[in-house]
Amino acid sequence: MNTKLQLLVRRAKLKFARVLFLKSFYRTTVIFKDKFGDDITIPEFEVVQWIESGLKLHKEGDNCKFCHGKLDFSDVKSKIAQYKENKRHKATEKLKKFREQLLSLLESIKSIEKESKTYSTNIGKEIDKHFTAIFTKKNTIEAFITSCQSKIDNIEIQEYFDFELLEKTLIDIEKSITAISITKNEQLLELRKKHNNLTTLVKGAIGLEILQSVTIKDKLKEVKEKEVELKEKRENNKKKQQEIQDLKQEKSLTKDFADFVSQILNEINISLKVTLDTDNRNYIIKSTNENATLTIKDISEGEKNLLALLFFYYELFADNKQQRIKPEIELIIVDDPISSMDDSNKFYILELMKNLLELPNQQVFVMTHSWEDFCNLTFGKKAWEDKTDKNGIETKSKYATFEIRKSNGKSEIVKAKNIEKPYKYLFKEIYNFSQKHEGQATTECEIYHYPNVIRRVFEEWYSFKIGEELNLTSAQLGRLVNDFKITDDKTKTELGVLLKVCNILSHSINGSKNPQEIHQASKCLMKLIESTDPLHYNKMKQ
Repeated sequence: MNTKLQLLVRRAKLKFARVLFLKSFYRTTVIFKDKFGDDITIPEFEVVQWIESGLKLHKEGDNCKFCHGKLDFSDVKSKIAQYKENKRHKATEKLKKFREQLLSLLESIKSIEKESKTYSTNIGKEIDKHFTAIFTKKNTIEAFITSCQSKIDNIEIQEYFDFELLEKTLIDIEKSITAISITKNEQLLELRKKHNNLTTLVKGAIGLEILQSVTIKDKLKEVKEKEVELKEKRENNKKKQQEIQDLKQEKSLTKDFADFVSQILNEINISLKVTLDTDNRNYIIKSTNENATLTIKDISEGEKNLLALLFFYYELFADNKQQRIKPEIELIIVDDPISSMDDSNKFYILELMKNLLELPNQQVFVMTHSWEDFCNLTFGKKAWEDKTDKNGIETKSKYATFEIRKSNGKSEIVKAKNIEKPYKYLFKEIYNFSQKHEGQATTECEIYHYPNVIRRVFEEWYSFKIGEELNLTSAQLGRLVNDFKITDDKTKTELGVLLKVCNILSHSINGSKNPQEIHQASKCLMKLIESTDPLHYNKMKQ
């Protein structure tokens, strides 16, 4: 009985295609009364539509794609617009839409006719009269469609159309549909009540049997105990699964880093690799040549710095492909990463730093003591170039460059806009230093800094000028005197001081440094370059 009721309820829920009033037919009344005799020269509606569709395939200046003749695109487009605005054309368009509405109404009635037997079977014969009332309207609607089509075919003649009968027909159909819907809902509500009552009776009988049965009580108790046991096991299993997942994740992270570092070391020809111990928890450094395990004391300072920087770089990213920065990282600061590396590793580290600077939506600071590294890092990156478009919207530059300078014993940060090449930057440093008076104070920083800069400028200039490498020792004095054709003893003496500063003071960390000799060496170098290569001298000092 319960199953039968559910089946009846399900069938009674069949969707019913309702018919809406076609309220727009009032606007069509006047069209049937009009003859449109003055517009007989206007092309047929379908012809206008065909021409308009064909014109969409063309553009100004095209030949006709159908006959390949000359096409006056603007003239055709203008005439189509005139035709579409024509009274006769608009009337035909409205009639076609009206006919489509009548056809849709007829299809709805046919659909209702197909569902009538299902409704009669499940709801009752009392609704048959309402279905019959709807079906009798089918011939009337067909007659309306025929009349509408006749007017479309002969729009220049008057056509009688009984709009009052159409309105009455629509109202009668709507009333019949409403009556069927009300009866259906009443029957459905009654079936649901019966179903709910039966469900309550069955549940009550089952509940009473359970309360009075000792066997069922014992089984229920056993089931509850099993449920508690099962819950505990599920919780324990969940904890174990989490532990397994944590271990897998930890192993994955450590192994990914070991593989990452080993691949990089191999690419830059360093005979080291990083592996994991037997517990997969600790890293081991090994020699790739002998597969021997090494300690941190067995590798160079440059290799230590490289490993530390690679670990820092790897830990920035949330994925093992180094594409997504960890979301908790808001700011990245790297202090002098390149100058602390061996020369063979500098190029690779430079590329890593460039990758960091290219990260989107990330604030990155990279600091360096080397002007050469600074130039390499900023190469191709336009700083301080804010732009404003024609709409007044300002776009900030992606990069900013700064330089820390000493002024009167104090450090200050200034914008570095015009970044000079390393050689010119160092040349200007020595030139400015050489222009000081001997009595002016020389800071301790300058005492240690300038000898090395003097040596670098001298070596690069000599190598370019003469085309040979120069080992700046006192033994080279004769070679320099001969190269630059120096004859007077004073210049020879000054050149000897220059060699001393370049050879001893630029490499020595301990021991005293003579500020006067350093200043004399700078003046000697500038004097030598000016007398030998005045064009170079004047360009570099600017």
